[in-house]
Amino acid sequence: MEFLGKSQSAQPSRRRAIEALGRHLKPLAPCLGVGLVLAWITTPSVALAACAGAALMLAHARWREGPSGVPTFVVLACLVAFQAWLVTRGTFAWDVREALGSAYDSLARSLRLGSAEVRPEDIQIEAWRSGGRTVMYFGPFPALLRVLPDLLAPSAYGLWSRASGFLALLLCLWAVAAICRRQLAANERLDARGRSVLFFASLAALGLGSPLVLLGSLANLYHEAILWGLCAALWGVSFALGVLRDDAGAWRSLALLSAATGVAFLSRVTFGLPLYVLTVGLALRFLVLQVRREQQPLSRVVGRVALALLPTLAAGLFSLWYNHARFGSPLAFAPLDAYGGPKPQGVDSAFHWSRIPSGAWAYFRISLEHFSAQAPFLRFARPLMIPRPELYRDLTTLIISPLLVSPWLVLGLAGGLALRGRPGERQLLVLCALPFAAQCVLILSYYWLAYRFTAEFLPLGVWFLAAYLRHAGAGSGASRLLSPRAFTLVVALSAVATLTSLFHFQSLWWAYPAEYRQQVSRTFEAVDAYLRGTDPPPG
Repeated sequence: MEFLGKSQSAQPSRRRAIEALGRHLKPLAPCLGVGLVLAWITTPSVALAACAGAALMLAHARWREGPSGVPTFVVLACLVAFQAWLVTRGTFAWDVREALGSAYDSLARSLRLGSAEVRPEDIQIEAWRSGGRTVMYFGPFPALLRVLPDLLAPSAYGLWSRASGFLALLLCLWAVAAICRRQLAANERLDARGRSVLFFASLAALGLGSPLVLLGSLANLYHEAILWGLCAALWGVSFALGVLRDDAGAWRSLALLSAATGVAFLSRVTFGLPLYVLTVGLALRFLVLQVRREQQPLSRVVGRVALALLPTLAAGLFSLWYNHARFGSPLAFAPLDAYGGPKPQGVDSAFHWSRIPSGAWAYFRISLEHFSAQAPFLRFARPLMIPRPELYRDLTTLIISPLLVSPWLVLGLAGGLALRGRPGERQLLVLCALPFAAQCVLILSYYWLAYRFTAEFLPLGVWFLAAYLRHAGAGSGASRLLSPRAFTLVVALSAVATLTSLFHFQSLWWAYPAEYRQQVSRTFEAVDAYLRGTDPPPG
């Protein structure tokens, strides 16, 4: 009887436990449904990656009155699946060789032997010659990522480009999600709906309406280093904001900022240099605040700061070795005399201030040649009408103004500068933005013009976007033009313009497979025929 009594008394507790488990598992049902739908539309591996990526982006989310977990999970999973579609150009096949993609595999095998040489058949037209050896001017980080995979699966030589590009895209979205969560959590002017709108709009701005879309559509030699440099720069923005919060996690944020700086520098120098300046500046600020305000011993604080800066130092030393192994000088990043192709006239330097006006005109000019009455209606154009064309190596590349296809950058910049915050906050914001502004000026002085280089403007844009998210909803009158609704509208226009113009670029650039370019062109012809009410052309 006593045993029976205990069994009966245990039943309600078991029932409560089962009900509690059901409440915890109930939100997982829609997520599981999303995964099954994505697996049916794409592939099981892509669906798994999309759900895992969405879960990672939502991990450790502390967002007061933020959007519910299920809608956010759905949006993030779909966005990640779109990136997989973008990288594979709709095939969801990962074992495909991209243009010059095996160059990083060749460098990975050389790095294991303490060399920086690249096989000529892998680097082809982008070969640079130094001391009788063939090298590349691209950063080594994508090759470092391949060292272990190449050891484990040497038969996959030349097939890692798409996986690497997709991983970089996923991490870029994760960085922006982290920035949005932090900044919107500190915004007390917006309600839950306003925060949700800005969160989704910001993710769409980067994932659908920025140069990241074009970079992700072809994970080849030209785009991989930029993707990883941008990824590290966006995480650098996130960690720099963490340092500026001056809370208990500032030291950890400084160490992570140092690591992001190292990755950016080894991926692409123009992404790494601004972060080096920002890292050193924030490290000095952290040191002064800890000693003066927190009354911490100087020796202890100096030791912690030095420890946090170790990743940056290690990356700098490796870069010096890499330069010496390539060009015979630790400070030679891209000497034009090592390049065998045509060189610019008049200025024997890859970066020079005299190109800044021409670069600004080429990148920000909007003309009638960017519009068309035929599909896809927005078009890339060659930068032929620029002052001093002799300063450039080649002017046959394709460019479209980010002011036309990514106008959210302008609105985010205006919002970050115009909306009011605490006293002194705007001055600190502008001061920390100066390295990113210098990066934009640096890319304007480069000897080559290409739309992919406009990704260099994104760290500055995201920095001010973060400030905008923190203070959106404030002000009246003209400030209403910076409302969440206005920002969402501009983001929608950016997404349409970016995706539309992307297809035109894909139909023309040689690095895309010829069959794919022809397929895109035939699609344009079919759309035009449908709009005119005529029969589509045969084939």
